[in-house]
Amino acid sequence: STFYPPSILYNMAFDIEGMNLLYFVLFVLLSVGSMGITIAILAPLYKKIYTALNARSAKANYVYKTTKTSSPFMAIYKKELRGFFHSFLGWFYIAFHLFFAGWYFRFYGMLQGLPYISYVISGILLISLFGIPILTMRSFSEEMRMRTDQLLYTSPLSVWKIILGKYFAFVSVFGAQLLVISFYPCFLQIFGEVPVGENYLAVLGFFLFGMAAIAIGILISSLTENQIIAAVLTFFVLMTGVMIPEICDFISPGGNFVTKILQMFDLTAQMDYTLYGMLYLPSFLYY
Repeated sequence: STFYPPSILYNMAFDIEGMNLLYFVLFVLLSVGSMGITIAILAPLYKKIYTALNARSAKANYVYKTTKTSSPFMAIYKKELRGFFHSFLGWFYIAFHLFFAGWYFRFYGMLQGLPYISYVISGILLISLFGIPILTMRSFSEEMRMRTDQLLYTSPLSVWKIILGKYFAFVSVFGAQLLVISFYPCFLQIFGEVPVGENYLAVLGFFLFGMAAIAIGILISSLTENQIIAAVLTFFVLMTGVMIPEICDFISPGGNFVTKILQMFDLTAQMDYTLYGMLYLPSFLYY
């Protein structure tokens, strides 16, 4: 609640006496609203920097990338990756997540002496729900807005190579922060015994969750040319997927046919196995 005050409403909505629908609705509205305001503030700045760093026309850029690179897949991958780190978006995303990851690591690992990275991952999960939509909002929305999507679809590149090239570029940016987080168990070993296997299993589970969330973000970005709408919708879908257990409890605490269907869309239930140090094969197959 210190970093995200609306979480107070979330705790009040799911107190020990039952669910308060009013607090739940207020929490969702405030979360989606704050997401939209944040993106609305950052979007003009991003557009200005992105335009300044990409002075060449979009068509010339695509022709150059597809003719100078032997692999069409690598052409798309390098273009997207270069776009992240030639603007503030990629650096801001990584720095934003590592700031909170470092804060949670200091609190749980250094001050409380807990040897489990799962506490850090649970802490930055909500941060990722804000960060991933910002990361993926321009994947296809930018192409449609600049009308470069037609250049892609009429090029010799197959559709699946275009999608995979973009997808793995986003996954690489997401994995960059986890590469830093993966060193946390090494630091903890200085102070005592650490369950290394369980910690890296938790990192792997979070990585798989991020890959699934990125795929959802790319899908939604392909449905609209407005980046803000794409980001807000992605955030709403991811937040709903994370809150499936609470929604199921609200519908039927004992469970019924509807809740069983909804539980199939629970994005974090499978990750919980890895956070608890369990090597559960269906959770990997789910993602």
